[in-house]
Amino acid sequence: MAALDDIPELNPFRTEPKQLHAGAPGKVGFLKLNFEKKGNQTVLSELHRVAPLLVQQALYWDLSLPDMPCVFVASTSGGILQGDRLTYDIHLEKNAQAHITSQGATRLQAMDANYATQQQTIYLEAGSYLEWVPEMLIPYKNTRFVSHTDIHIDQDAVLFYTDIVMPGRKYYGEGELFTYDLLCLSIVAKRLDGQLLFTERLVLQPKQDSLRKMGIMGPFDVFGNAILLAPQEICKQVFSKIPPDINREKKCAIGINWLPNEAGIICRVLGDESATVRNHIREFWKVVRLEATGTRLPEEFQWR
Repeated sequence: MAALDDIPELNPFRTEPKQLHAGAPGKVGFLKLNFEKKGNQTVLSELHRVAPLLVQQALYWDLSLPDMPCVFVASTSGGILQGDRLTYDIHLEKNAQAHITSQGATRLQAMDANYATQQQTIYLEAGSYLEWVPEMLIPYKNTRFVSHTDIHIDQDAVLFYTDIVMPGRKYYGEGELFTYDLLCLSIVAKRLDGQLLFTERLVLQPKQDSLRKMGIMGPFDVFGNAILLAPQEICKQVFSKIPPDINREKKCAIGINWLPNEAGIICRVLGDESATVRNHIREFWKVVRLEATGTRLPEEFQWR
């Protein structure tokens, strides 16, 4: 965790909160999930949690993959607060399958001191399959948040990993568009033997450098990132079925590209509304699910 706290972008935000100090008990969340294949079914064989992170149990509600456990990660604090230090450790053993999502949008609460960090480690053994699809990230005014993900993946494993980032509370009051201080999202992916596949680091400081520039967000508000790490034959099939597109009428743009070292592919979506971006990410997910498992993604439940 020290590496996250040491990045230079955090230097202006070293002050301690007037409430609980940074990293105090109740602010150091930890979650460890280990998935193991037993017979035809994958089970959540190890679960360790420290507040404010919470997982209760694995559920089996996906009718297309009824033997795959589905896990909801919840928060007992109503979002991520200043001074929070969160750690996730996710491990899928050989041939295990899992779907991990969140209870709802992750709200980065307004901050007047310090910052919050999140360290994620994902370890996938041979033949394993993980869908990592949390709900959107909403940075409130003056948020400072750093998230780093370390991925260790076997060449025969499949990871579908997504992020959807809102501009803020778009319809709160007169709107909070890009009023956060710092959002830093980074990923490092490696093979199990340590071979580096790729690194990515996204640093957004809209108060210092406008995100409305062409080549960044331009006229769009919502950013979606979907990464597929999988064997090349799967990636080729998925890549051929997701065409890039700019649709000015629907106010969205979609791009897809290859990752280095035959690691996989990356799909990025920009849109005016979260529903637009989310729907395009879901279409990408449908193709991945079909090519990687031979099953169809169930239709999304429509609340009435």
